[in-house]
Amino acid sequence: MPKIERLKELCLLPGISSREELIRDNILNHLKPKNYHIDKIGNLIINPDSKIIFLAHIDEIGFLISSITDDGKLF
Repeated sequence: MPKIERLKELCLLPGISSREELIRDNILNHLKPKNYHIDKIGNLIINPDSKIIFLAHIDEIGFLISSITDDGKLF
């Protein structure tokens, strides 16, 4: 897959804060790391066999709407 298509695929995945599972699973399926773990707050930590570390946020700003009033207010 071309790099731009891979980037587009990642950018289009939904992943609001505390709901990043789809993005994390996609990264794991693509990279297939041998040594990784997911901590208690959902961070994906991949331990490569090198001295290089890559850090990135995988969540995005989002809103959870639980109801809409008759006059269109979102809650």
